[in-house]
Amino acid sequence: MQFTWSPRSAAGTAGGGLDIRWSVRPPPNRDGRYGRLQAVDLSSGRTLWMQRRRAGEASSLLLTAGGVVFNGSRDRIFRASDARSGKVLWEKRLSGTPSSSPITYSVAGRQYVAVVTGGGGPQDVTFSRLTPEIENPTSAVTLWVFALEQPGQPRGGS
Repeated sequence: MQFTWSPRSAAGTAGGGLDIRWSVRPPPNRDGRYGRLQAVDLSSGRTLWMQRRRAGEASSLLLTAGGVVFNGSRDRIFRASDARSGKVLWEKRLSGTPSSSPITYSVAGRQYVAVVTGGGGPQDVTFSRLTPEIENPTSAVTLWVFALEQPGQPRGGS
């Protein structure tokens, strides 16, 4: 983004609004991939792995004690990745952009992950200029909840 400060008079400031204007533009010499999920070793600063994609990130990240990272991007994809390798374990295209903080919880010993989609957000407005081919759905706000597989249980088990 390019930020520009536009000083105003005291009366203008009192009238509300912003003194900062911004515009979105691609950085020079970039490959057009705006989304990045990156694992960094904090003791050395070394990058352990990185995922790059065209769609910018839209949700916050959730890292579980079991070593799974959940995140969502503007192309309406919600995914789970292995925290150690970065390998995508699972992904699902949702009805809207996952624009909230995913949560995980347990009920009667079963683990779930939930994320809210839709409703619009700052990423939907700004990134649409950089990735016009990614549709900005106007779907309603939706709560998506997924049951996680339990260790030792076959896929698709209850």
